[in-house]
Amino acid sequence: MRSAGGQPVSSEAGDDPGMILYLSLLGHALGNADPLQLLQWLFIGCFAMLLLVYPLLWYELLSSVAAGIVSPLLIITQFGFVAIHDIYWVPAWGLLLGIPLLVLVHQRWNSTSLALLTGVMLIASFVSSIRAQAGLPLLIGALIIVFVQTKSWPTRLAFFFTIAIAYVSIIGFALPSIRHYRDASVGANLTREYPTTHAFWHPAYLGLGYLPNDSGIRWNDSIGLEAAKQKDPTVRYLSPRYERDLRSLYFQFVRNHLRFTTRLYLAKSAVVVSDAFRRFWLAALILPPMLLVPTRLRRLMRTFALLLVPAVVLGVIPALLGVPVLEYEYEWLAAWGIAWMLGVLWLVALVPWGSIARRTKRWFEAAAESVEVRSPLPVRQAQTEFAVTSKSAASFLGHSPGVRWSLGIAIVVVAIGLSMGRVATAVRAESATQFNTPTKLVHAPVAHGEIMRTWRLASTPSRWAVRPGVTAKPHSEAIDVTTGRRNLAYELVSPPFTLDPGDYLVVVRGEVRRGGLALGVVDVSGAQRFVVENLYAADQQRLPTNFINGRMVARFSLASTTRLELTLSNWAANSRSRWHLQRVSVVRKKVPCGCSPTDANAWISH
Repeated sequence: MRSAGGQPVSSEAGDDPGMILYLSLLGHALGNADPLQLLQWLFIGCFAMLLLVYPLLWYELLSSVAAGIVSPLLIITQFGFVAIHDIYWVPAWGLLLGIPLLVLVHQRWNSTSLALLTGVMLIASFVSSIRAQAGLPLLIGALIIVFVQTKSWPTRLAFFFTIAIAYVSIIGFALPSIRHYRDASVGANLTREYPTTHAFWHPAYLGLGYLPNDSGIRWNDSIGLEAAKQKDPTVRYLSPRYERDLRSLYFQFVRNHLRFTTRLYLAKSAVVVSDAFRRFWLAALILPPMLLVPTRLRRLMRTFALLLVPAVVLGVIPALLGVPVLEYEYEWLAAWGIAWMLGVLWLVALVPWGSIARRTKRWFEAAAESVEVRSPLPVRQAQTEFAVTSKSAASFLGHSPGVRWSLGIAIVVVAIGLSMGRVATAVRAESATQFNTPTKLVHAPVAHGEIMRTWRLASTPSRWAVRPGVTAKPHSEAIDVTTGRRNLAYELVSPPFTLDPGDYLVVVRGEVRRGGLALGVVDVSGAQRFVVENLYAADQQRLPTNFINGRMVARFSLASTTRLELTLSNWAANSRSRWHLQRVSVVRKKVPCGCSPTDANAWISH
């Protein structure tokens, strides 16, 4: 909970509350108030547990020591895209842990299976408390297992009820109880005034702006608020009424632009399919034989595939409704990553490692015997035995209809994946104008009124929070910053400060030497939202108004006393940016000059 102007404000407003609660409890236990460090520790703890249980889990599933040994290595090598980026990694972690557990319960169905399913549902409820309904694929998978394993409807319904109760235990019982306690403590019904989960129609409406459109919709929070205020000037950002207004505007846009909307979602589909294929193309080759070729693991593999269907279908929704960027694709990519990992482990488990070891030993013994008796006969016998075995395996594969079908399906899937890659490249180029439009620099000097806050970054870098992995080297008059690789990830965050109602300007003196910089002003007094965010790129060094004779600015107005933070974020896709920063100031807008006609920019000196 926060306080704005002496009034309590819900910290979870417009977002899922789980992470706020868990990091608060973790911080209290560790005596640490740094949310970034606590998020790191939570991430490390969750994935350390995953790496520890994976060898045993996959050994039990596939009856293969080799598969158990290889499984954590696959997580480390192929899932590097799952990084500490806000809360977006949690759905991927939930699938990586939950799907194999569900299959194990199905494989070893007995009297303890209901208790095990209940435990998996607690994991799903934990995940959904952090990211809205991210654990739903696990719930659907558990219901499928119960339907298959139980034969009578009374038993099924009893199991369904138990599983459902476990799934809502955190999101449906624990969190509402905590909210009730909070509201009683502060004497205000914050639960009624603010949304208790992540907004749905806000990103859905902004997602209509993934491609250029005549309505001016872009992927920018302020666009949604402006649209809602045109419909209802008194609406509060991310409130239930705000969501209803954007839902109405969303369907109104779809009805009036049906052809554009159809093309938009087809374009997004091409991008998400391309992203999955680019990372996990091997799954397209292995899945068909894994499901069709008769092996001892075929039934188990089909169970895995069935339980992955809800994860694939539900995981793609955030990227399709919002924008197909990595943060919204985590669950979708994790589902395909599990399919890829399943295919690799299937191959590893089917290899007769014991037989290979015995035959290798036999060959070396035969070679030693040949040397001893000075005769090539023992080696020839070993080679003949190996050739007969290889010919038998090749004959089986050549006459199996599953192999022929698998080859045909793999060729078709690879062709589709490659064609989607070309389409996705064109779509990304078209959508770039919706995201990558730098803000014009303001020519110096910038006239202004009272200076409210100023930071000389070379002398006081420690007062700004620096994200782990960011390099900030202070010099005599400036600092040189090398960012991480995450696009739009916070790199430097100012100390919080409070401003009264009025018109303000953030002025940054410095330059972007490589990549880009996103200058943001964030309202942290209630629902965390961007008041304004302007973008600057290294290419602007070549313009007449550049980083030497110009300044990076962000203009904003406040209608009430507001607690704010300034954010400097990386603005470069999958690459690092470099900045040279001297000073950041927050100033009041200078009184307009009174020119006729009124010049809205008269307070900026050109």
